[in-house]
Amino acid sequence: VSPRGVTMHHAGKGKHGQGEEREVEATFSVEAHTEFGDELLLVGSHWAIGNWCPEKGLHMHTDKRSYPCWTCTCTLRLHPSVRLEYKYVVKRSMARGGGFQWEDSIPNRTFTPKANELHSIISDGWFDHSVRRFSPTGRASPIIGTGGV
Repeated sequence: VSPRGVTMHHAGKGKHGQGEEREVEATFSVEAHTEFGDELLLVGSHWAIGNWCPEKGLHMHTDKRSYPCWTCTCTLRLHPSVRLEYKYVVKRSMARGGGFQWEDSIPNRTFTPKANELHSIISDGWFDHSVRRFSPTGRASPIIGTGGV
């Protein structure tokens, strides 16, 4: 158990009741307004995204054309039916005093890959809001209702 919630939830059959591990490529996106020099991180319950340690989180990317949309892609080695928990974290620039701003207004976000799924696109709406669209087909789903919940 981490300070941010439960690390992983397992269900299924096989070795230790979890089945064989498999690789799933996941692309995460979120809209976040940040200040110059800030970074956005994906942090959660898997070693590839920091094991709830923001210093080890996965750095997200944006550019002039896509801002305020931030994205990252990672390969996760998971047992079938494992529920990944995560949050987005803003790493404040040193000019703004440094530190981390967690998504504290919402519960941990979750993602469970579907059986035989090799790539998922997870569009989570806005930073610190629980609006979300998920596409297992590799095509992005439109984000609707992004004004918050």
